[in-house]
Amino acid sequence: MRKVGIIGGRVTGTSAFVQLVGTLSPGDEIAIFDAAEPVHPPVFSDEASGLLLNTSPDIGSLVSGKPDDFLDYLAEQGITEPIPRSTVGRYARARYEQYARKAARRSIAVSRVTGTVTSVTPVAGGGYELRLTSGAIAWVSHVVFAMGRGPAKRVPGMDTLDPYPATALEQSRPGNALVVGMGPSGIDAALTLAAAGHRVDITSRHGLFPAVRTRTPRGAGVDVHQSATEISVRDHMVQPVIGGGRTLPPEHLESAPDPLQLLRRDIADSDPSTSPWQDTLADIVTFLGTRNLPVTDAPFFVWRYLTSIMLPVATRLEAALSSGKITVVPLSGAKSSDYDTTVSAIGFHPYPVSIEGATVHLGDKRRAPLSHLSHDLRVRVPENDHPERIWAIGPAAQFAFPFAAAIIVTVLHSAHVAEQIANS
Repeated sequence: MRKVGIIGGRVTGTSAFVQLVGTLSPGDEIAIFDAAEPVHPPVFSDEASGLLLNTSPDIGSLVSGKPDDFLDYLAEQGITEPIPRSTVGRYARARYEQYARKAARRSIAVSRVTGTVTSVTPVAGGGYELRLTSGAIAWVSHVVFAMGRGPAKRVPGMDTLDPYPATALEQSRPGNALVVGMGPSGIDAALTLAAAGHRVDITSRHGLFPAVRTRTPRGAGVDVHQSATEISVRDHMVQPVIGGGRTLPPEHLESAPDPLQLLRRDIADSDPSTSPWQDTLADIVTFLGTRNLPVTDAPFFVWRYLTSIMLPVATRLEAALSSGKITVVPLSGAKSSDYDTTVSAIGFHPYPVSIEGATVHLGDKRRAPLSHLSHDLRVRVPENDHPERIWAIGPAAQFAFPFAAAIIVTVLHSAHVAEQIANS
């Protein structure tokens, strides 16, 4: 009988759990290890009132083979646009409870362990020993790393707060605030601070916001050959999408107007009928999240389109900029000492995973970082000459697959790993 240990019990761990319940056999077990007070709070469970979902609902399903599952959940709950970010956390909890009941009917034992796993060590006779910060030790036959994202990156030389949990920013004392980073996390932080009464400056190296989209449909028909050794995001966004329509205007890449002017232009051009690049996004992200290929485009172009923001978020941002509640300032003159609050929103590190001998360490950067993940998402331990029964999925796989954080990619990973475990 198998006992699968899922390390991480939020959205990524729930996706793994859902797929495993459908593939394991009666008598198998699933143990979910999740910290009660996580060091890196789950973005999708943040109840800050101003956070909106930046993932299109049509690619939000956590259930492989049921692509409309999240849409069905929204309809059942009577939730319409704009969708609060925390809806995804509630959806994940609902699906966990649903599939826990299904596991009971299939005689698959399920347990939840409150605590943080710090190491995974192969043991004689097979399986793995999991050590927790509490000192507790657990044995499992298979391991799935589903820890989610790692810590926020810090701006060198600045005393900063993290963009999440945004509830901490929402409850902060109003004053002058600086947000470094103009991507989705920076926009969330700036809007949250502005709503809480802060006067907000926002800045970044490029000084521009991401592009704006209204949807991200599945299966737009992007043709990337499976034998490709590199990919150009621009080429696949500029090419006509199946169904016709205008391609990405060259001026979106080749001119850099005032950030508010560009944001307004992006909002005006965000209708899918006039800006079909967004219809390619899900296919490109899926491909990049499952194939570790070099991207040939300029990093800024890739960032601008692959981190594009949904129209409701862009509309709120435009209103805050127009009213003067948020101001874009040059990075060169931004000093945290001039502000009451400074937020670093320049991105997130992968969850720290390192290795020493045959032991994999989690949350610890003092050892050699784990840098290799096989095409089937398996971790390889150099000390052993056989593949481990350890897999990394979704954001936990970002050290090897940089674009693996999207929900649609996480579900593909989960389904692939669940099938391997069921056949092992």
